[in-house]
Amino acid sequence: MRSIPHRTASDIRTRTDRASAVANPGHKFLTLAMLELESVRRGKEKQRADERSRDIGARLREIEQEEARLLASLEAPRGRM
Repeated sequence: MRSIPHRTASDIRTRTDRASAVANPGHKFLTLAMLELESVRRGKEKQRADERSRDIGARLREIEQEEARLLASLEAPRGRM
């Protein structure tokens, strides 16, 4: 006896594929609005990533300077005790 396959949400047919973009120009405006919002969001995300990258670079330079200072103090001639 064969079992009936279970249906999921992706099996449900909708009517959205029947409406053409020509018949529904509001769909184009909605798509444009969504793309503009994503563009703004991605721009802010990129700006924050750039700032974070600059902060990391600055910290790396501080670490290198501190390492150089410590190495120089180790290599300096020591006075008599």
